[in-house]
Amino acid sequence: MEVIDLTNLPISDDEGDTVSHEELENAVDAMTEARLRKIVIKLADRIPAFKSALMKEAMVVNGKKRKAVPRWDVCANCKEEYDVSDERDDEECCYHSGGLDVDEEYFPDHDEDCHGPMDTEENRAQCPEGFIWSCCDENARSEGCETGQHISGGKVKKRR
Repeated sequence: MEVIDLTNLPISDDEGDTVSHEELENAVDAMTEARLRKIVIKLADRIPAFKSALMKEAMVVNGKKRKAVPRWDVCANCKEEYDVSDERDDEECCYHSGGLDVDEEYFPDHDEDCHGPMDTEENRAQCPEGFIWSCCDENARSEGCETGQHISGGKVKKRR
């Protein structure tokens, strides 16, 4: 059976102008998340089939009370997004339970009075090997030392 790629076929708008799938994707990529959210809600309000499809993708009925909840959450431990409707696995989440401490041996000539504090977001990003996890004594680049199931509640702040 032959597979036909339809992803780059032109899309017609209301005025009859055509844009390619790639051009539409580029426009979506250029939007702020807030604008994209507004468009999605507006489309859901106007197009019942879109609303139904969106609800299937974004919501699940959960628990004994049969309450609709968001389908996607961010794990409080590993900060990864996961599908709450998937069966949980005891090794799906890999994380560090401790905090990051400065490895002062990594910064032997650092003088905080002259150079400023060692423990900054910038230093953590630029020099992760200069920070040690308190839970396993590995540097910040190391994979998590503990595993478990994803834990709800690690919501990433929405950018507005």
